[in-house]
Amino acid sequence: MFYGLATMEEEFLADNLFTFVAIDPCTIDVSEGDALYEEGLFHFDEYGIYVFGGPNWSEDRKTICDNFSQEVCDYADSTSGGEPVSLKTNVHWAQNTIQYRFQEYAPDYMEGKTHTKLYDLSSIKKVPISIWSGELDVTCSNWEARNTKEIIGERVTHFRTVRAADHGWWGGKVVSDHYLKELERQLINPEGGSNETSFDPFIVN
Repeated sequence: MFYGLATMEEEFLADNLFTFVAIDPCTIDVSEGDALYEEGLFHFDEYGIYVFGGPNWSEDRKTICDNFSQEVCDYADSTSGGEPVSLKTNVHWAQNTIQYRFQEYAPDYMEGKTHTKLYDLSSIKKVPISIWSGELDVTCSNWEARNTKEIIGERVTHFRTVRAADHGWWGGKVVSDHYLKELERQLINPEGGSNETSFDPFIVN
């Protein structure tokens, strides 16, 4: 959605999106080790692998584990536990992580053309945004979420750091009525309230 707001806000989203709540978002995620990408992920297509967790994943996984290191095999396992994800999506994330740039996909990355056009988050001027970030997240770090907030500026109308939450918290432990009520308040009135607070999901303020 950050990509959409940076590229299509004026022509479409400003009139069709009331607000955007970003739950533990990444623009650049935390590197799992450049070698996993450069010696593994970036070469999967050479073996006919184009999707993680797809209909042929058991065979694709065997191909990866037979032809790459155990570390690359473990990486493939760690990225295939949910919905199917295209190889190109993960390659794009990895390119941005290595270059530390929120940029367009680089089709000629392996030929040394590693920099492409940046997505300009500072161009977001209309749609109000609420960002929720886990204090202990090591995948989409709280520091990176704050950096995204600073780049966007005043259109981030709410920023919540959830105490003791890691990246997995959102998928399995969001059971707090307090959290849901606060989220509902932001959805109803995205322009109101304090901009940044530390949030304990199990304590009612």
